[in-house]
Amino acid sequence: MSRYFISIGSNCGDRRGEVTMALHWLYGLGGALSASSIYETPEIHGLDRPYMNAVAALDIDLEPMVLNKRLKEYEQSRGRDEECRHRGDVPIDIDLVAIADTILRPKDFSHEFFQIGYRQLI
Repeated sequence: MSRYFISIGSNCGDRRGEVTMALHWLYGLGGALSASSIYETPEIHGLDRPYMNAVAALDIDLEPMVLNKRLKEYEQSRGRDEECRHRGDVPIDIDLVAIADTILRPKDFSHEFFQIGYRQLI
């Protein structure tokens, strides 16, 4: 069983609804899920596209590569594709940032959009 810290964000459409649905989807994977509140942060690249974010801690018996593959499949199922990326639209972004004390995405881990929720969980 591993503890995964997952970053969730959306900057278009029903942003809060997309983050909420992603949390429900994570819960459906099984295991034990805890989540931060859902909160708004500015877009980090200076565009005027604020995000709704949350961080989830998922304790589950899955290999990291399997979980990551499922996260990316979920993004695609919610409409995340190359066309969206070119427009700067993020219907949902869901990334595996850390496993227990091992940081997999240092840049994401250091950003305030992740730290706000992470601090609520540790």
